[in-house]
Amino acid sequence: MAMPSLRPLLSDRTRGPIRSLKDGAVLMSVHHVVASSNVGADGVIIDPSLICHGSFQAGRIAALGGRVEAATHRNLDFADHRIDVCVVVEALSRGAVVIRDGDAYQVARVAPECFGHFGRVNVGARRDAWLRAISESRRARQSGQGKVAPGPHDSTPGSPVTMEGSAQ
Repeated sequence: MAMPSLRPLLSDRTRGPIRSLKDGAVLMSVHHVVASSNVGADGVIIDPSLICHGSFQAGRIAALGGRVEAATHRNLDFADHRIDVCVVVEALSRGAVVIRDGDAYQVARVAPECFGHFGRVNVGARRDAWLRAISESRRARQSGQGKVAPGPHDSTPGSPVTMEGSAQ
């Protein structure tokens, strides 16, 4: 059985390329990505905890972020970042090929039973923790330590903030 495709939603013709802005910042489209080895023949993702954030350039992964968290991406109490479908890639590594289905990306879906009620998410606290991590990362990089800051929705061991009311 062929995996589903959402041509209008995920066609790379609707996504702009990665480009630099005047101040040196980089603008890119970020997608939820899953390795083809983690997708069943029915187009359903086998282990949704292995979904990552990624951006594409020239049909390949240009940048790869951390794994997504259930608290923000599979939480029925927090719809802002819910994963419905993911773009299928050859592997979860920089330079891996983005798999195509005609003129669109091939996608896989998350099974309904993988979603749950995980409670409210304190977005402000998560953002503050992320900004602190970026600041620490910049200081470390300037001192030669080279530490990379996690994203605000990455599932990172030891992440200071998870869901509202969780210990920090």
